[in-house]
Order: sequence, then C-alpha cells, then structure tokens
Amino acid sequence: MKKSIVFLLSFTFAVICNLGINSEGSTKASIIYEGDYVTKAESINADDVTQTTEKELYQVAIELDYEKFSLDKDTNFIEDNVDDYLRMIKDAGKDHHATYNNQYVTELKLESKQNIRVSQYAPFIYYTEDMAYDALLPSLEELSTKQGVSNIYVSKVNESDVTSESYTPFYDVNAETVINEGIYDGTNVVVGIIDSGIIDVDDQNFVGQDIEVRNESWYLESVSAHATRVGAFISGKYGLAPNAKTLSVEYAGPDIQGETDWLIDRNVNVINISIADSAGDAGEYSSNAKYIDYITRRYWITFVGSAGNLGELGDEDALISSPKTAANIITVGSSKNKYHVSDFSSYVYINKFFDKPTLVAPGEDVTLPDGTTTTYSGTSYSSAIVAGAVTLLMDKSSSLKSYPEKVLSIVTASATMDRLSLYHSTYEDSGLEVRAGAGLLDVEEALNSTSTTYSFSIGDNTGAYDFVYTKQVYLIQGQTFRVSLAWLKNVEKTSTGYDDHVLTDYDLKLYRSGMNLAQSIGSFDNNIELYEHYVKETGYYEIKVKQWGDRQTNMRDYLSITYTID
Repeated sequence: MKKSIVFLLSFTFAVICNLGINSEGSTKASIIYEGDYVTKAESINADDVTQTTEKELYQVAIELDYEKFSLDKDTNFIEDNVDDYLRMIKDAGKDHHATYNNQYVTELKLESKQNIRVSQYAPFIYYTEDMAYDALLPSLEELSTKQGVSNIYVSKVNESDVTSESYTPFYDVNAETVINEGIYDGTNVVVGIIDSGIIDVDDQNFVGQDIEVRNESWYLESVSAHATRVGAFISGKYGLAPNAKTLSVEYAGPDIQGETDWLIDRNVNVINISIADSAGDAGEYSSNAKYIDYITRRYWITFVGSAGNLGELGDEDALISSPKTAANIITVGSSKNKYHVSDFSSYVYINKFFDKPTLVAPGEDVTLPDGTTTTYSGTSYSSAIVAGAVTLLMDKSSSLKSYPEKVLSIVTASATMDRLSLYHSTYEDSGLEVRAGAGLLDVEEALNSTSTTYSFSIGDNTGAYDFVYTKQVYLIQGQTFRVSLAWLKNVEKTSTGYDDHVLTDYDLKLYRSGMNLAQSIGSFDNNIELYEHYVKETGYYEIKVKQWGDRQTNMRDYLSITYTID
C-alpha cells in the first residue's frame, strides 16, 4: 500500500511542476452552441411536468487543453483494498485538476464572471453570462484564441423548475430470488442519484436508510417525488439494494460537474442519472457526455442513465437524451412487462457515434416496490432498476467498483432478447438491437456472470490488425453461447486536437478447432460488441479479440469480455 501511495504523490507532483500557460494559442478553439437548457426528469407522469419561463442567460463551459490526468490500474492494490485505491486515485486527480483549473481562471481573467464553477476532477471551467448571444459572442471569440482553451460550449438557460422522464417490475428482470435470499443487498456500495430534486428522507422508502442529501447554503434544494421514486427502486427500503449508502443531489445545471464532484468527494461507486440536461442536446455528444466519459475513464465510476421518452416521435426524432449519449454510460431504455420495448423509449443517436440504448428494463406502468398501487412510466425507472442491479454486482464482487468496463460487459452479456417475446428486432453491426440494445436486464444471470468475466488492457500498438486476446471455452451441441466485449472510451488530445470520437476498433470473433470462424462481430464506431451463437458441434472454441487498425489513443485501453452459456 505504501508503494502505491508514493507513486500517486510522485505522479501528482511531477505533473503540477510542469504547469505553464501562455497567453495566446496557436490554434483557435471551437465555439459549440448546445441549445436551450431545460432540465427534464425522464418520467412521463403529469405530476412531474412544470412550465418554463425564458430568461436571456447563457452558460459557458470551457474545456481546457493541458496534461490530462490518468493512472493505469494497480490490479494488486485493487484486490487488497479497492476502496482505498479508488480514494487515492480521486485525491490525486483532484489535486491535479485543481492546480491547473484555478491557474487558468486567473490566466484567462475569469475571476469576475458570474457563478463561476471550477471542476475538481476534470479540465472544465463554467460560468454564466446575463446578456444576448450576439453581445456575448465577441468575448467568446477572443477567449477561443487563448492558449489552453480546447473547446467552448454555450447553452441558453431557461430559468425553470424541472420537468420530469418516469406491477412491481423485479419479477420481469429475474430479481425476485436474489431479493428473497438477501445474500446481496448493496452492502459497502455507495450509489449516487443526480435528479430533478433531492430524495424525501421522510418517505416510507427511506426512513431508517443510510442516506445523505446535498443541502448547501448557496443552492436551495427541492424535495422531488421523481427523485424519491427513482431512489426507491435502487436503494430504498424495499428496493434492489436496500443496504447501499445513498447520496442524493439536485441537478442545478446546465453542467453536471458540481453534482458529480459532490458525489466523488463522498466515494461514490455508481451514479444514476434519470434526467435530461438539455432539449437542444438530445441525440448529440454533448459537453456533459464528454465529461462523463472523462470521469469514468479516470476514476473508474460506473454511470447509468435513462435513454429518454421520445420514441413515439419516430426514427429521426426519437433521440437519446443527453448526457446519456456518452460512450461509457449504461444507457437504459424501457420495456413493457417482458413482452416488448415501450413505444416511448428513445433510441436515435444523430451522428451514430455509439449504438444506444445499451439494454432495456421495465419502465412502463410500473409500481413502486413498497407495495403501493399507483403506476408510473418512463425510462427514469428503467435506469433506476439497472443501477440497482449494478449495485448488487459491486456488493458481490467489490473489485467491480474499479472496473466499469466489466460492468458494461456483464449487463450486456447476461441480458436476454428471448423474454421480449412480442418484439421484432433489427440489429446494428455491433450486435446490439436498434431499440432494445443487448435486451432485457436479467439480474440473476448478471450476478452469475461475474465468474465468466475477464479483463485485459492494451497499452501499445504491437497488435495492429492482429489478435490481442484469446479465451478458450468448451461448448456442447445445443447450447446457446453469448459473448459481450466492452471497452472504455478515452477522452484525450490527439495530434489534430480533441476528437470526440477517439475509439480504437476492436472486433469480437469465435473460432472452432483452431482458425475455423464460427461467429464474428465487427463495428468500427462502438465500444460494445455482442454476439449469440447456437452451438452445432461439441468441442473447444476460442473467443478472440482482434485490434482492427492502429490504436487511436495514447492512453491504455481497458477491455472486458463476459460470456454466458444456456
């Protein structure tokens, strides 16, 4: 343990000592307008919807260009004490970014800006401007020429309260046995909930529970029925993970930085986001989506989020809500009982960077697990159920707290399309279905799959156009073999600047008797690949991962495969 502590401190000191900022940049940063910001809790119930009143107010988010914080995983230390390891990673990252970000506040002369917020864990600075966009633009143009400014994101803030995306569904996701046995209940796992308000700690689902809500003097939090319902599914008294510690924070917006920082400071392991950050960002890779990808890869936090409720608008407008467009987040659509995907469940990504949703879970006409009979609908609740399942996974295997790529491969490999019995499917090149993703969540199968999950990493380019991983399995005729490969997107600078789609192409293959190809999946623009193979011949098979082309990042890629056999 002492060796790891010394390493982290040495790394932080070396990076801080190299700090240097020049006034003028050699290239001009992009100014990206992200639309009108309205927070939406993703439920479709009438009690969650309020009207908005426009105000000429803009948020500016500055993405900075400096040495990014990144540490490779210390697998030995993770096995010894994963919580201490994660805390040290977070502390080192916080020191690193605080030094750079605060220096840039001074250098860029931002001290006098309204409501300035400096990220503690990522290279972002935020502030607001109370003026017309045309009047704001000249100062942004000047800022874009400064050294160290990579991108400038602008969104119009509509002053508002929040609008909301909302049979007990645990049976449909094969969780009843797990709940009744009580072996896994979220013990020693910290789950964070970013929502349209804070959880009502006096609600029957949370009386006596281990819960902390943000209650800051500078922001008046509001108790939210939507947040309380979402939390009830995850870690309420009758939820999937009743013994988890719950952290509840209201999303002040438009950026997600302050809420995430608050959660990271309190050692969060999994974060659920059942809100949409801006109507203008739907279907786009937004600054908040990039922020989530950065945090996931640097601090090994697993994010789960609701896909959105625009499915009935059709193929062009059924947009995935931001920031659930992030590559590394588990994006959850809604299912109706166990028969089909809900018509309202979103599934469209404008630029097709990544195939979404990741999977589905019940979210239509569901009742709370406390025995009340009122029904609710929305991908908010689907996301909450998956977040609860992820919390159980981390209870069973504590090392998963530092392996979000393993969590991704587990929930996708263990999901099922078979139980969506009335659903007709269309598959992407990644193997994910257009509207159902990997299929319907299966909690018991996910827990069982922790024993058939394997992680590996690639840190050089020696495997270009070659196999970088092989796993042998013995299969019997008549079995159904399902494999998922997942890896984390890196947010980093390339030779041409910051690219929102820096992703090495890995392909998933299955061979029988040496090099006889039995199954192959290959998509160039996704970080999850999945196939299902019906075994026609008994014998040894090899799961192989091929790196297709050069690595697209200087950072180490972290990958995981999970398989199931039925």
